[in-house]
Amino acid sequence: ALRAHLNGLVPNNPRFLRQLAHYALEVKPPLGIISDFVLEQDTSDDKDGKGEPFIDLKKSGARLFVDAARVFALAAGIDATHSAARLREAAGKRHLDAMEVASAVDAFHFVQQLRLRAQLAGGEQARASANRLNPATLSEIDRRILKESLRQARRLQERLALLVDQCWPDNHIHCACFIFQSDEDGAFSRGRSLSDGDNPAGTRELAVFEFSECIRG
Repeated sequence: ALRAHLNGLVPNNPRFLRQLAHYALEVKPPLGIISDFVLEQDTSDDKDGKGEPFIDLKKSGARLFVDAARVFALAAGIDATHSAARLREAAGKRHLDAMEVASAVDAFHFVQQLRLRAQLAGGEQARASANRLNPATLSEIDRRILKESLRQARRLQERLALLVDQCWPDNHIHCACFIFQSDEDGAFSRGRSLSDGDNPAGTRELAVFEFSECIRG
């Protein structure tokens, strides 16, 4: 009941959608201009600062698809909670190219496959760092597919940025919000208040509801 109520409110709230889209766009795919990938360095156990290079497949991979799919789905009033289903349903309602969406879904599944493969191979002790992948450890084919998957994430973000500019201009609405922490499948947990001046960037909390008074105002 709560989800259905929220889904009915959100499509008519451009202030909320713009804020959520900005959160979805703050992390960019780790693609370089000269090199294939932009890698982070693991220096936690390395005193000389030259730790193992890696891509965080959750933060810089899967999250890009999940966050964009969430915005597209909420904007269209879609009830689906799985990212792939959200993108497929949004293709028709948000006038997204069906082939482009299919490519994005395939790319998302490949990133998830790499995450699962790493988690199964790492065992319980390596579970904390299982989302970290050094592309050099992949086969040439998998590296190319990973690079193309991240390009698909970038295209999806470009679509989202265009939607923000066209449909949700910044009209400086001042209102209070209430945000909930949400997992990848859209399950709600605890929440807290969010004033208009707050910026959720860098947190795991996502705005999913604004008071109806703000929507009517």
